[in-house]
Amino acid sequence: MNPVVSATNNLRVGLTVLQVLSGLVAVLGVLYIIAGFFFSSMLSSGNTVLASSNLLFVLLGLLVIASGLGYFYVIVWIKEWQARVSGWSQGQSLDKARLEKLTQTLSKWIVWSQWSPIIGVALVLALMTVGGAILGSLLGGLSGLGNSSGNIALSSLSGASLLGGLLALAVIVGAAPVVVLNWLILKSILTWLLEMTNRALGRARNINLLSQSNAVSSWFVFAQVVIGLGALLTVSSAVTGNGSSTNANAPLTLVLSLAVDLLNFMLLQWSKTFMFGVAGYAERHGSSAVDLSKV
Repeated sequence: MNPVVSATNNLRVGLTVLQVLSGLVAVLGVLYIIAGFFFSSMLSSGNTVLASSNLLFVLLGLLVIASGLGYFYVIVWIKEWQARVSGWSQGQSLDKARLEKLTQTLSKWIVWSQWSPIIGVALVLALMTVGGAILGSLLGGLSGLGNSSGNIALSSLSGASLLGGLLALAVIVGAAPVVVLNWLILKSILTWLLEMTNRALGRARNINLLSQSNAVSSWFVFAQVVIGLGALLTVSSAVTGNGSSTNANAPLTLVLSLAVDLLNFMLLQWSKTFMFGVAGYAERHGSSAVDLSKV
């Protein structure tokens, strides 16, 4: 079977599994909200603390639902885009308007995925800085008991600045590498996606697709290495903690975790085959001598 067709079929199956998992995540969000209402109705009788915790349950549940449904529909669009480009590379007719619409939709999601971690980190920084300022003010106020009001204010301000600054620094140091890597990987994928669509629509070439495929492939290999190391760490943790573990579900959890790792690893592998195949066709459009044996 043609490698592109085989990779497209494998991707369709693998992505469908991810769709099912995304749907389960959305269902989990619904159950989370129901559980929040159930427990709050049992335990609260005008208790404002429990009422506020119920609101937290609802907000978190809605966030989980939105995340699950978002991934579900994004995967739908990815599968359709791949199927249409794969068919085009096999000489089938192409609905250019639909392909362009899919590309615009996916490109917006990719850009959002680039910016959302940055926005998230900024929100966390704001919350932690404000929280640190509040705690610093409290600590400063306590440490300044017995002093003049001016000393108390100075001590409060110093505590707020120090604690808030330390919290902000910890978040930046921890999140910066992930945010930068996420941005670079998605930027590389977006460049390839837009150029691939341009070629399928018959537009002038802007970059060499095979070179860009190599760039994306390098990131995919990096991701595969990270997945492999994560799987080894999971197995190592399970083995070393096996003697003291009393959790009967630990083996099932381990198997499911490794299964998800394997699925993600193979999705990246199939994506590389698909990517080089359709890019090779695009670079030699109209030629039947595309050498896919080197993919």
